Amino acid sequence: MWQGGNQWSAWDSFLSFFRDVVKLPLEYTHYNAWEYLAKHSGPRIVHEKFCIISDRPEILQVDEQNRPHCQNGPFCRWRDGSALYAIHGVRIPAWIVLFPERITVRAIDDETNAEIRRVLLSQFGLKRYIQESAVIIVDSCDENFPLLGLQGARLLRKEQPNDEPLLFVEVRNSTKEQDGSQKTYLLPVDPNAYDGTTQHSCLAAVASTWRRTDGSLFFKTPKEYAPYLET
Repeated sequence: MWQGGNQWSAWDSFLSFFRDVVKLPLEYTHYNAWEYLAKHSGPRIVHEKFCIISDRPEILQVDEQNRPHCQNGPFCRWRDGSALYAIHGVRIPAWIVLFPERITVRAIDDETNAEIRRVLLSQFGLKRYIQESAVIIVDSCDENFPLLGLQGARLLRKEQPNDEPLLFVEVRNSTKEQDGSQKTYLLPVDPNAYDGTTQHSCLAAVASTWRRTDGSLFFKTPKEYAPYLET
C-alpha cells in the first residue's frame, strides 16, 4: 500500500523517459495520475477503501551527489514539524545533528550500525577519538599490501579498566567518492578469531570481519583473504 510520491522521483524519471523520449507506445493514463501525485504530494498509503496522502516537504536538502544531507538540521521537514535527518545519504537519529556535543567515545563504541558509527566518528573526529580513547596502534598496513585492499588499514586496541580490551580495525573504503576521497570505517574485531591472531595482525583482523550468514568466519585462514580488486 505504500507509495513514495515525491521521494520516488527517480522511478518517475525512469518511466517518463520511455514515455517522452523513447515514445514507447503504451497506455499511460494510470501512470499520468501517479506522476501528477509525485509532483504535488509526498508519500502515500493507498487502500481500496481509503487513501492517506502527505504534503510535500517544506525543506528538502541533498549533497553534491544528490544524497539526503544536512549538517545542521533535518534534510527533510514537513510543515507539521515531522522531520528526517541524514548526513551524506546515511539516515541518522536526530540528536546527532541537533546535539553534536552529546557525541562521546562511549556513544561511538556502543553504536552497532557501521554506517552510523562512521558518521559519529566523522562528526567527533577520528584523531580526537584516538586521543580520548587512549587507543594503541597495534599493527598497520601500507603500500606493502597492494593486492589485499589493506592500504591504510590499522589495528587499534583500546584498554578498558573493568573489562577486556576492545579491538577495532580502521579501514578505508576501496571505492572512492566522486570527489576522490575515501570513507574511513572503524570495525569491531573479535579478539578470539583465528586463534587470537586478530589481536596483533591487521590481515587477520580484516579477514575476521567477513562472516557467513550464520556468523561463522568466511575464510578458513586470514591468508585466504586476498582480493585482487575491491569495489
